[in-house]
Amino acid sequence: GTRYTMEQDFYTSFMRAEGIQPIIPDEDDREAINHVIFKELCRGEIHSKSRQLFLSIIQKYQKAEDVEAVILGCTEIPLLIQQEAVAIP
Repeated sequence: GTRYTMEQDFYTSFMRAEGIQPIIPDEDDREAINHVIFKELCRGEIHSKSRQLFLSIIQKYQKAEDVEAVILGCTEIPLLIQQEAVAIP
C-alpha cells in the first residue's frame, strides 16, 4: 500500500490481533512503492520497470522471511502485479 498505510497501525493492529504477523517493507522500499503508486499508477501509467521493482521487493521479503502471502494494499497495485506473477498468494 501507500507509505502511510504501511507505517500506520490501522491494518497491522487487526492482523496481529488475529495472529497474523505482517512484515513491513523497509523505509527505502516503502518510499519506492509510494512513489510508483502516486507518480505512476494513480496517473494511469504502468511501467515494466516498476513491475520489476515490485516483484523484486516481493521476492526479497519472500526469501528473507517466512512469508506466506503478499498484501497488495492499494487498489492500484493489481494494475501492476497479478497473481500469476508471484509464487505465493
